[in-house]
Amino acid sequence: MALSMRVCVLLLLLVDSLESKKLGRSCFLSSLPLASSWFGNPRRRRSRRRSPIQVCNDVVKEIPGEAVQLCNPTTMTRTSFKTVTKFKKGKRNVTRYENATRVVTKATEVEYKLPLEDFWLKAKEEIIQAIQEDLREGRIRAPPAGTGSRSPFCGDSEAHALILFGPSQSTKSTMVCQLRKSMLEKCPAVGDGSGESVTEWPELFDSILGPLLDTPGCFDTKLRFTSQEAAQRVAVAVAEANTRCLKFLVFDSMASDTMRLRDTLLTLFTVFGVQIRSSIVVIASRPNVKSPLEDAKRLELVRKTLEEQELNELVVWNISREMRDFSVPLVEAASGSEHFLLDKLKNSLQRLPSVGLSELDDLWNQTYRRAQELCDQQIPRTKEVFVDLNESYVRNFTEEEPYEIPYTEEVPYEEKYEGSKCELKNTKKSIVVKECRLQSS
Repeated sequence: MALSMRVCVLLLLLVDSLESKKLGRSCFLSSLPLASSWFGNPRRRRSRRRSPIQVCNDVVKEIPGEAVQLCNPTTMTRTSFKTVTKFKKGKRNVTRYENATRVVTKATEVEYKLPLEDFWLKAKEEIIQAIQEDLREGRIRAPPAGTGSRSPFCGDSEAHALILFGPSQSTKSTMVCQLRKSMLEKCPAVGDGSGESVTEWPELFDSILGPLLDTPGCFDTKLRFTSQEAAQRVAVAVAEANTRCLKFLVFDSMASDTMRLRDTLLTLFTVFGVQIRSSIVVIASRPNVKSPLEDAKRLELVRKTLEEQELNELVVWNISREMRDFSVPLVEAASGSEHFLLDKLKNSLQRLPSVGLSELDDLWNQTYRRAQELCDQQIPRTKEVFVDLNESYVRNFTEEEPYEIPYTEEVPYEEKYEGSKCELKNTKKSIVVKECRLQSS
């Protein structure tokens, strides 16, 4: 009995093993409760068990079917050829014609006049020469039209400036020091007796006679400027002095062996014009240096020169030797002779009219007027000159011209068309299979 039981169990195990391969699990053993010592323990408990039953079910499964060709419409491209006309570029020489202008030099005679600048030097020389002749012969030149002997802006009560003008070392700066209002006033540099010129630029000082313009002397010993340039510096200083009325003190040193009065007047008239003739006081400076006879002869020559030029005012600046030390102004001098000399100078100045700044006919204006006259009076001149003229003509020239040669060529291109695209597609089909399993009862 025990043997038959063991055989039965073995058969059940075999059947369960076969079903497990199909179902993937053990149907019998999982449901068969066996003791760990079923087969080995002779004293096992005997139990009564039922035999398992086989259960079968229908199962639907998918299996690969036949391949099917599927086609869909689509737009496709292909390479085609077409005929195209192309052009080949090249260059060729062509002759062209056009109107042009060229410059041609031709000789011709033209009339011309010299410019005003070409007469400037000649006009200046004529003016200086005319003034020299007037001074030498004692003639008074008439002033230009439109000017009078007295300026309407310079009355008797109008303040005026005194212009000191004369050769170098003729006591101009010394008189400025002597005419100071007090010892505290500024005094210009003066000569040291060596004969060397000192003053280089004009300078304005205040005095008991009013504004005094100390000026560089003519005939500068250091050759820093000419006499005419010295007068021009004075003219510039007068313009900068901001005064409208002027009077002139013209110096001539009696200590000099040569009388420079005519040269001084020439320089003064050349720069300022002859209109200032009626506003001049001549100062005969430094008397008593030579002998009385020599002083008398010099004074006689000076008065003769003044008579020639119709100059009426002459002051002999006869300062005593004690007062030649100009550290003490004349206004503070105790001597009556110095006061008498100062009053004489004041009276001479009061008798003279002032000349207006607007009346000054300087050398530039005189030269300009005379140069303009000479320029207007000149006879036109002729000369042969070469001039450039524009001439029209037709010119030809060769140039390269681009051109094109046509030709045909087959060229590929992409063409689109309608077609279909087919492909094989795998299918599946469903079948019913029977699946069985052992199931305990």
